[in-house]
Amino acid sequence: QARALRRLPLLIGFITLSIAIVVALVTALLFVLGFQTRADEFGLLLALGRGRGWLAGRLAKEAAFLSAVGWVLGVLLGLAVAWTYRAGWLEPNGILMRLPDERPILWSAVVPVLSALVSAVVLVRHLRRLDPVQILQRRAG
Repeated sequence: QARALRRLPLLIGFITLSIAIVVALVTALLFVLGFQTRADEFGLLLALGRGRGWLAGRLAKEAAFLSAVGWVLGVLLGLAVAWTYRAGWLEPNGILMRLPDERPILWSAVVPVLSALVSAVVLVRHLRRLDPVQILQRRAG
C-alpha cells in the first residue's frame, strides 16, 4: 500500500496530461469550427493583400488569448468550488485541505499552452489550404 501511495503522483500526472491532451484537441476542434465559419473573412483579408503569415499570427494570438482567459476563469471557478466544498463538507468532518495549492494550479497552466499550440498548428494547416479566389467566387455566385 505504501508503494502504491508513492506512485500516486505519477498516476495523477499521467491523468492530468491525458486530460490536457483531450482538452487541447477539443479546443483545436472548436477553433477549426470557428475558422470555417469565418472563412469568408479570412479569404477577403487574403484577397485584399494581407499575408498568410500575418493572418496566422493573428489567429495564434487569438487562440492564445482565448485559452489564457479560459484557464484563468477555470482556475477561479475551481477555487470557488474547492473553497465551498472545504467549508461546507471537509472542515465540518475534520478534514483539512490547504487552499490554494499552487502546484496543481501551475501544472494546469500546461492546458492553455498546449491548447493554444495545437490550435495554432491546426489553424495554420487550414489557412494554407484556404483559397481566397474560391471564397470570393462563392460569395459572388
